[in-house]
Amino acid sequence: MLVQPVLFFTVGDKAAVEAAFAWAHNVTRLSFNRITAATMEPRGCIGEWDDRLRRFTLYVGTQRPHTARADVARRILHIPETQLRVVAGEVGGSFGMKGGHYPEYALALWASRKIERPVKWSHAVTYPLIGDPQLKIAKLYDMLPEGIGDTSEGRTPADNATVRSVFLIGPDKKVKAMLTYPMTSGRNFDEVLRLLDSCQLTAKHQVATPVNWKPGEDVIIAGSVSDDQAREKYPGGWKAPKPYLRIVPQPH
Repeated sequence: MLVQPVLFFTVGDKAAVEAAFAWAHNVTRLSFNRITAATMEPRGCIGEWDDRLRRFTLYVGTQRPHTARADVARRILHIPETQLRVVAGEVGGSFGMKGGHYPEYALALWASRKIERPVKWSHAVTYPLIGDPQLKIAKLYDMLPEGIGDTSEGRTPADNATVRSVFLIGPDKKVKAMLTYPMTSGRNFDEVLRLLDSCQLTAKHQVATPVNWKPGEDVIIAGSVSDDQAREKYPGGWKAPKPYLRIVPQPH
């Protein structure tokens, strides 16, 4: 047990943190990747109060309607579960991640009873989405064959699947990297994140990452940086097994 709590993330007392871990009888290390599920469609719900039946109805895209009913009814509204009906129609793509409950569920229900009308809550999409009814973008970026046609109308899931493509686009709106997989191979999101880290390091610190590099490992000073410029950025110097390989610790 630590006598004095110590917090170190991007700022703090690094020496105190290291001393605390060195003093501990047991140290457990856990590794978490940064992958989190994020649905394309925004959150939303409709709350409705039926005064005749004395019952709420919540329309929401959740994969856990029974848990949502129990939690919202008992823990928030403090009513019997039989007084709340949860309708989960179009859930959309999710793979098990649409199980959380959100404040708008109870808020929409409460407001519907307050004003005696159904209440809809929806969240605006704050990221760009591109409609491509003429398949111009899909063909321009080689996600579909050139001779596939010029409309999305009448296509079926059997012939409408695009190549699994990932594009990293920088703040300057230029494509920085592309990954392409066949439809039969799922994408490796650990690799996508590794590639993103590499591109961001290059943009910020003018370094390159070697083969099989992982975040936190040594990097290579980019060839566009002269030795004089490198000495200013890295006064501690670098390892150079070859004249063109100037290896330094990953900058932060």
